[in-house]
Amino acid sequence: MSVLCLISPFIWAQTSVIDSLKHLLSTAGSDSQVMNISADLCLKYLLASQYNESIKYGKQATAIADKLERLPSIQFSNRAKALDAKVCIRLGNAYENIADYPNSFI
Repeated sequence: MSVLCLISPFIWAQTSVIDSLKHLLSTAGSDSQVMNISADLCLKYLLASQYNESIKYGKQATAIADKLERLPSIQFSNRAKALDAKVCIRLGNAYENIADYPNSFI
């Protein structure tokens, strides 16, 4: 019983953060904001063991990062590349956790 009591607040906190991020995503005004929030959702769902949702938001973040990497601004492009690398690691972990090993090597 005590283990359940210790885990429950963590799960509730994750759900609260996820709900907040999803709300922010729905009001995001730029590709950069969508990319960053999607990357955060990818991580939060990964930590909550909701791997399919993690993959969904991770793919969204990498698609936008690929687009932003082509921009002429080197500083902006480098930030997109760095975030893309982090998200690819998260995607690999999510695919590994659902035993989709071919996709885990992104």
